[in-house]
Amino acid sequence: MKTAAVASALFAAAAFAHPFRLGRRDNQHHARAMVTVTDWVTETAYVTKMIDATTTRWITPGAYAEPTPAAEPKGQFYEPPPSAPEPEPASSSAAVPPPPPPPPPPPAPTSAAPYVPPPPPPPAPKPSSSSKAPAPSPPPPPPPAPAPEPEPAPSTPAYVPPPPPPPSSYPVPEQAAEAASAGDSGAQSFSGQITYYDVGMGSCGQDDSGKDNSENIVAISKDKMGTQSNGNPMCGQKITIHANGKTTTATVRDKCMGCSANNIDVSKKVFMELYGSLDGGRLPVKWSFN
Repeated sequence: MKTAAVASALFAAAAFAHPFRLGRRDNQHHARAMVTVTDWVTETAYVTKMIDATTTRWITPGAYAEPTPAAEPKGQFYEPPPSAPEPEPASSSAAVPPPPPPPPPPPAPTSAAPYVPPPPPPPAPKPSSSSKAPAPSPPPPPPPAPAPEPEPAPSTPAYVPPPPPPPSSYPVPEQAAEAASAGDSGAQSFSGQITYYDVGMGSCGQDDSGKDNSENIVAISKDKMGTQSNGNPMCGQKITIHANGKTTTATVRDKCMGCSANNIDVSKKVFMELYGSLDGGRLPVKWSFN
């Protein structure tokens, strides 16, 4: 491009330098000779070509195993991805593979460590227990051994005085009292408290539901009736109740699990006969088996 500009400038200069003849009347120019000028213009073009080159690198297993040492710091476990774009260091590390072989041998020594069982030999020296050989001194203890033998002799007499009979005598009166009350206990009177409840299926096996105001029913304390329910000897017996200056009778049909030994629960009909209302709640009473 610069060459073309220079050539144009030269032609312009030549044109202005050509002489003109003036003063002629006709003011005409003489014919000029035709000159052919050939300009050679050389243009230089610079072309930049982008060439894509692909390089394939083969990494041997040994070279890949090299990064494993870096696994020692657990924080760098995620480092391998960024190092991948830098294959060049990997090639340099390819020369390093010789060092990795040495690391494998160390594990073998570690396994040798388990064979350190040589420590057991120290226990073998522990035959120092032979030092315990002085233990033969225990023979003196045998004399004391006979002493315990006489001890069993006195222990045998200890078994002779059996205290159990006295405690058993306590429950006996209770059982006797129950037997008496179940049988011929008409003369025995009990002082306690009385209240009423809604009768229903009793422990004696009879369903008295709906008989609260029509029948005289009584529930005796479990402490007197005992653990037996159906077929209990007290079931069906009649008792005489004295309270508020009045007297009435009731039939045993149930067992009161929450009553004290001398307390009784009765149907509403019995309670009304004694107190005239159900406002009393729990009141004093005396009763006995007929």
